[in-house]
Amino acid sequence: MSDLYASDQNIRSIFQNAFKIFARHWKIVISITVIQVMSLIVNTLIFILLSLTMFSSMVMDIIDNIPGIILLTDRIFMIGPIASRLLTRNVYYIDVRECLGFFALFSAFSLLAMTVIYIFQGAITHALGVIYAGRTPTLESIKFGWRKKWIILCFHWTLSFAITIILMSIFSIHISLSQESNLGITVIAMLIIYMLATLFFALLVLGIPTIVIEGKSSFESMKYSWSRMKENYILIIGCSFPLKAVLFVALSLLSLFTTILPIYISVPVNLMILLVLITIIPILSFCIYMAVRIPSECLTQEKFSTDFLSPDTSAVPMTIGVKVSDYEKVEEEV
Repeated sequence: MSDLYASDQNIRSIFQNAFKIFARHWKIVISITVIQVMSLIVNTLIFILLSLTMFSSMVMDIIDNIPGIILLTDRIFMIGPIASRLLTRNVYYIDVRECLGFFALFSAFSLLAMTVIYIFQGAITHALGVIYAGRTPTLESIKFGWRKKWIILCFHWTLSFAITIILMSIFSIHISLSQESNLGITVIAMLIIYMLATLFFALLVLGIPTIVIEGKSSFESMKYSWSRMKENYILIIGCSFPLKAVLFVALSLLSLFTTILPIYISVPVNLMILLVLITIIPILSFCIYMAVRIPSECLTQEKFSTDFLSPDTSAVPMTIGVKVSDYEKVEEEV
């Protein structure tokens, strides 16, 4: 697919490239997405089954007290009556050990779910790299996603922690000035939050491919992503607006179909829309990453293929900064 390497990379060409890739390779990219979704569903079902088995009494207490809990939440926000009078059982006297056990189980399965997401982020990124290298991707990309899962997890958590600290600082300052706050301060705070969200999007878009394609560590990926983001901030922001529009249209269609169609039609239609949406977003993100690299590095398909893939037909990556022996192990496993 050498037509993806046009020198004039812009917002229009990024979306054109994304839809070209989806049109030509939709079977494999949707297959990877389906395996990811099914893995998450199985993980959720196992968690629910274990919760009902191990903590049945606590779960029943929570279910019985849902109306009271809702009203208690209203009371906390000062919009409802005292909820404790309506509690059928006293939720405050649930066994502490049960609560800790449930929290531990929930944390374990949440970590497992996040790990699944990171594995398939790496898998879809590797598959897209194979496409840009002019090869045909396969489900073997999942094995490479597996090998990169902890680096991607570390990247996500470090980035999320940094953004959270900044947001908490902004909210703390805003609350401390609440007595003197006005519309101007609120608008400035919202603009800062929007810029941080865009920054998070930009670093995420550039960071994951830098890990998978170039073999960087999580911290090296942040450094390289920050450097590239500063040079291409306008392009990335420009791409974020159409991407949000695509999300808005897709979610609007989901809501519309759920309302007007019978359930036996709306459910499969909504699932199809969600699958396409979950698939197209990483494709668009990868196309943004390549649009940043192609002009700045005068990147061609031949050069990218040489750096990313070995000369043979097994499509084993030769990423920068990673020992060949690491991938020889993967080849043996394959």
